[in-house]
Order: sequence, then structure tokens, then C-alpha cells
Amino acid sequence: MGQVLTPDLLAVVHDSGTAEAFVAAVKVAVAEAGVPLVLMSGDVGALEAAATGPAAGTRPLLYVAADASVDQLVALAQKSSAPLCIAGPIEAVAEKTAALADKGVKDLVISPGVVGAGKALNFLTQSRRAALAKKFRPLGYPVLALAGGDDPMAAALDACAYVCKYAGIVVADVWEAPLVLAILTTRQNIYTDPQKPVQVEAKLYQLGETTDKSPLLVTTNFSLSYYSVEGEAESAHVPCYILAVNTDGTSVLTAWAADKFNPANITKALKDSGIADKLAHRKLIIPGHVAVISSLLAEESGWEVLVGPKEASGIGPYLKNEWKA
Repeated sequence: MGQVLTPDLLAVVHDSGTAEAFVAAVKVAVAEAGVPLVLMSGDVGALEAAATGPAAGTRPLLYVAADASVDQLVALAQKSSAPLCIAGPIEAVAEKTAALADKGVKDLVISPGVVGAGKALNFLTQSRRAALAKKFRPLGYPVLALAGGDDPMAAALDACAYVCKYAGIVVADVWEAPLVLAILTTRQNIYTDPQKPVQVEAKLYQLGETTDKSPLLVTTNFSLSYYSVEGEAESAHVPCYILAVNTDGTSVLTAWAADKFNPANITKALKDSGIADKLAHRKLIIPGHVAVISSLLAEESGWEVLVGPKEASGIGPYLKNEWKA
């Protein structure tokens, strides 16, 4: 919750038939996209012109969609100072990367090319096994997989499968927001450490046009807890402060049980936040589930402790009907 998911790269595909049109498209992408580029072309000369022209200095990934010779690839790498993506059958790719490495070109990505999902997954699996289990260096490079075709839904599903099966980069011909979101959510889930709680920065947050009479809500820095509180307070249209206490990203009850959401830590967070200088009152609102700490917290902090609702859904009615500065 609260994270903005975006693609990390933009691919520019050379299908216009002319190098000039490709270079012009790359110029627009460099100026407008604001993200690294993958330049895909079967014309080595067009790739060189784009990489040394409008994309110079940005080090785009150059996807060579043609059966170029090793000498051509070495020259392209040297002139562009950019990484290369070598595509094709796995045996041919291994031969070419080995030859390029011998000539000093090691900044490489490999790809199965434009193939069906089954062949792409075979390439992904075999190349990872060869590199990791067999220590086969010619296939020990990141893999780029292509997900396209006439059916955007099928392309999105293929892209999700490639994310799960070892692809380092997925280029998907998918533009519809719900389909892009599905791919990005899959990536987020695969690359999120399940043992590391998702958390927000532990600090004081200001919601709306606050005054010195605005309420102060106290919660933990667990993302779900914080954004639940923020969402309900925002929906109530009541400007307020939210103090996210550092509990190592654990929820209210979990943090309380682990003695992380306790009077001492909350008091320290109050002092560190400087909230006392922003408010004319000395009242704070804690979650109803930890009402048991209210008296000790009042004694420790010197603030009047109000016990709020147990569930976030009750925050709006509480702020509208019960809060008084």
C-alpha cells in the first residue's frame, strides 16, 4: 500500500524500415520518457546511429535483432559504449557471448528472441540452470524476454510468467493500465522479501490544512496500519497529524506484544517529532486495541491520552463526533 508502481524501461522498436525514423523516435523517447531505454533493431547501423546520436551518454541496452557477426557486435559495443543484448537459440547465444567475452565485450544481456512462451520459458530455465548449477559462464548473463502478440491479455500473462521464471528484463507490448498493473504487481510480489515488513518512514505526517487545534493520531510505521489510518482520516476531511512510531514495520498489536509500541517509544517519538511546538493542546489518540497502555503513556509523556476506535473504519466518525481540542 502506498507504493507507486511504474515500469523501469521503455523499449523503442525499429519497425519503420528506415534508420532515420528510428533515430527520430529514439530522440523523442530520450527527451520525453525520463527512463532508460532498450533500443531494438535488426539494423546494426541504425542501432549505432541512435546510440551514438540522440541516446549518447545514456547507455541504452542495444537489442540486436539480427544475426550480426561477432566483429560487428564488437564494433557496435566499442562505438556506443552501451551494453548489448544477444538474441537467438540458446546454443548460438552461448557461442556468441563466449566469442564476445574473448574480445573484451562482457556487458551483455541474452534473450531467446521473438518466440512462443514455451520456448522462452525453456530458454530462461536452461540458461539459469547452466549458469548456476553448471557454472557455464557464456550463459551467465541477465535474460531479456519478449511478451507480445495480437492478444494483450495473453502477452500480459506471458510477461507475468517470465517475471516468475528468472527474466531480468521483460519487454511487453502491453499498454492497458490494468494489464500493466498485473505485471508490476507480480514483479513486486516476487521481489519483495516476505521476512521484511513493508513499512513507511517513522515520522510525523501532516494531513490537510492543519492548525494548532488539529488532532494527533498515533500508530505504527507498518504500511498497512499507517495507510489505513491515513485513508480513513482523509475520507473524513478532518485535517490532522499522524505520528508513525518506529516499530520495525510491525502492526499495532504485533508491536505491542513485542514491546515495541510502548509508552517509552511513543514518548520518544513525540519528542523527536517536534509535535509539541505545532499544537496548542496536549492530546493524542491511540488505537483502541492498545487501550491498556493509556495510563502509563499519559504518565510517561505528560500528554492526555485518548483511546480511539479499535478499527481504522471508526476513525472518521470518531474525529467528527468525539474529537475536541
